[in-house]
Amino acid sequence: MEVERGKTTTNNMDLLDIYKCHICDEANHLFLFVPIEVSHTKNIYKSVCKKMENFFYEENYLNIDSATVFGY
Repeated sequence: MEVERGKTTTNNMDLLDIYKCHICDEANHLFLFVPIEVSHTKNIYKSVCKKMENFFYEENYLNIDSATVFGY
C-alpha cells in the first residue's frame, strides 16, 4: 500500500510504486492512494488511473495481479 501526496505525477512516484511492486516477489497487488486534485495540479486521480491501466494490456503485462487506485 502506498499513499501519495502532491508529487504523485510530477515526480512519477506512481510509476515507481508499480515498479517496486513488480520487482518484489511477495507483492501481487498494489493499493495506491492518490489525491483527486491538489491546488497546483488537477486531475491527478484520472492521470494515475490512465497510466496504471496501460500496464494491464497483454503486451505490457507486469507480474502483479492488480493495481487499485483510491482517490481522496
